[in-house]
Amino acid sequence: MARKLAYVGEGLPTTLAAVASAFVGKLFRLYHPERHYMRGPGPKTLEKIGAELRARLETTTKEPLPDEWLRLIKSFETQERQALVGHKPLSVPALHKRSSQ
Repeated sequence: MARKLAYVGEGLPTTLAAVASAFVGKLFRLYHPERHYMRGPGPKTLEKIGAELRARLETTTKEPLPDEWLRLIKSFETQERQALVGHKPLSVPALHKRSSQ
């Protein structure tokens, strides 16, 4: 509309025509679906989905980890601590000896 009003120097009829043209153009603008396209769920929907997921996960039974896994995790943690302090290379723990007995 501002570009069409640039013709003010040409006279009042030209200016009125430009204003009328801009007004009619805005009134009868064609529908452009890309202007109304939603690109995914909004924050309210995501909040609702998250609440439902959390409620479902809280009711899930939580089984304890097997003892071998806990020993493996602890051995990795101690190896990482030792490697950080003494700069020793990491190695696979000797858990196979315990499980084969």
